[in-house]
Amino acid sequence: KQDLTQIHHRLEGLWVHEYFNTVNLPLLEELLSCSDFRARAAAVRVLRDWIDRVPNALDLLRGLATDEHPRVRMEAVRASSFLTDPAALEVALIAEEQPRDEYLDYMFGEVRKVLVPQWEIAVSRGEKVAVKSDAGARYYLQTVSLEELLQMPASRAVNLELLFRPGVRDEQRLAAINGLARDEGISELQVLLNAIRSLDTQQRSQSTVFDLVRLLTMQDRQDLSGVRDQLVAMSHNA
Repeated sequence: KQDLTQIHHRLEGLWVHEYFNTVNLPLLEELLSCSDFRARAAAVRVLRDWIDRVPNALDLLRGLATDEHPRVRMEAVRASSFLTDPAALEVALIAEEQPRDEYLDYMFGEVRKVLVPQWEIAVSRGEKVAVKSDAGARYYLQTVSLEELLQMPASRAVNLELLFRPGVRDEQRLAAINGLARDEGISELQVLLNAIRSLDTQQRSQSTVFDLVRLLTMQDRQDLSGVRDQLVAMSHNA
């Protein structure tokens, strides 16, 4: 573990650089990854002030959005609102998938007021938003039409969107399930079970819930008998 006194001295050095408006990228990156969450959070504030002079600022914030401490994640989300790149919304999207509290939820709401319009303007102009995470890809795919989605290469992200999107025909949803089963090395039935189980923690359309359960009832009876324990557990947790 790093010496806290040494970290504190290094942080004070970063603040001196900030006072004189002189970017010290190596020192900044060192403190963004140090062992003390307080120093990491303070370093994110400095990154925010230097945001237009740190070439990899967005990538740094993407990583900080998964920090183990909520204060660091909150500072990263706040800092992302100072970026003009539409992909900056991805920082909040990544952080929203981590543990949350009322302070983070408030920050998400405020930051979205700034970043969602930037994203929507870019998409309306036909610009490709350069997302790099599963969270960003999911958000992007949710904004395109079903017709556009079906024309895209059948990536894992596209198949996941087809799996859960309302209004998808059975053959299209089944093709997505087949692709996911192939990618994950599991059975199509297991993909379907995992999808239904995940609905407990997701806000999905009731029509999607109905469609997934209906597809489950259409599975081979012998295959269903092999996952009886999972079905019983799911019924108890419903």
